[in-house]
Amino acid sequence: MFSGTIWATDKLTGAASPQLKRVRSVLREMDGVFVNCRAQLDPLREFLGHDGPAVEWITFGIDASFWRPRPFPAQPLMVSVGNDRDRDSATLFAAFAQVISARPDVKAIVQTTSDEKPPCGVTVVKHFTHRALAEVYSNASVVAVATKPNLHGSGTTVSLEAMASARPVVLSVGPAMNDYIDDGVTGWLTPVGDPRALSERILRVLADPAEAEEMGLRARAAVEDRMTSTHLASGLVDFMDSVPRRR
Repeated sequence: MFSGTIWATDKLTGAASPQLKRVRSVLREMDGVFVNCRAQLDPLREFLGHDGPAVEWITFGIDASFWRPRPFPAQPLMVSVGNDRDRDSATLFAAFAQVISARPDVKAIVQTTSDEKPPCGVTVVKHFTHRALAEVYSNASVVAVATKPNLHGSGTTVSLEAMASARPVVLSVGPAMNDYIDDGVTGWLTPVGDPRALSERILRVLADPAEAEEMGLRARAAVEDRMTSTHLASGLVDFMDSVPRRR
């Protein structure tokens, strides 16, 4: 038996809750446990104990045949997508407000269920189908993500979808995304909770569409090289084949 784990590693500081104790009990019954970010490895191994199951990092992947490149847009558009509990809507909206103040010609679309009030010029959408989202990415000049501190890599899926769509990404995230973004080559990473850093980087991307397009193409190549659904499946198979049964 094998299991992945995501949010559990973000709960390992402080006193153990009854829920976390149950999670540990279940995970210790596995032959192997996998995570999608290297930052999770050491905390999870310590949590499960030296006699616990094998723990491995497996690179996440997406369907690069569905999320595919399209011609780079002429109209500047910022896009952000995501609802999970570690998204930082306050930082994102503050950054977008600063960008729009400096560049009133820039449009913005944010898919979120947050109650945060969006700034003027930002269109909020509660939900996209996958096909509608693919169209949104095709019209984007830059895709931005802002998250709170976390180990599990909040924003990974959106980042890889955007990268596979050959769009530059600018992320205000923790160290987990170093596994997926080559800072300055396939995307940009900015400090968590810093709207000015996020907005300044977005403005630099918008100021040079040719470089933005090139970065998007490099991002697409990186996805094709190691971050597709096929790579994810192969990583799971290799891990499962390498771990002896514990029972």
